[in-house]
Amino acid sequence: MPPGGPGSAGYDGVDAATGYSEALLGHRAQSTGELVALYGALLAHGTDADAKGVASMIPGLEPTQVTVAMRALEGSCRLRRANERVAEFQSRIPIAALWGNGDKASADMVIASPAQAGSSIRENYENDDLSGKDKFRIIHPNTYWQAGIEHGVKIGLGNMEYELINV
Repeated sequence: MPPGGPGSAGYDGVDAATGYSEALLGHRAQSTGELVALYGALLAHGTDADAKGVASMIPGLEPTQVTVAMRALEGSCRLRRANERVAEFQSRIPIAALWGNGDKASADMVIASPAQAGSSIRENYENDDLSGKDKFRIIHPNTYWQAGIEHGVKIGLGNMEYELINV
């Protein structure tokens, strides 16, 4: 088990405090293996990796376990409920108020970074890694993703200024 992953004290403490995995699974995890498969499924859904690729990265995890967990997450509102639990938990941490929601910084980092080689966004840009280009606009040309951030500033929910600290 990698340090900081399912089964570690810090990880299990946050999971227990938020009920994240319970919200995702629809029940309490029956084993560490079930948690590992669940988080493997999240990794597969959030990246270009498939169940086989994720399973190859995690000792003792079979592709079928990841596939079953992936199917359980698809089409349900479980991920939204789980994320709401984490956001609510985070809101109870006093220093978290200083973090903002990170939307602008996150979007800026996506724009500044190169698109992953082999990803679908790069199909039409073989000779361009898209560093510094608005990848959100490339994928969804009719969407103005900044609207939510700008409206939040307008109604007093923060600002668009931040300091990026490289570590």
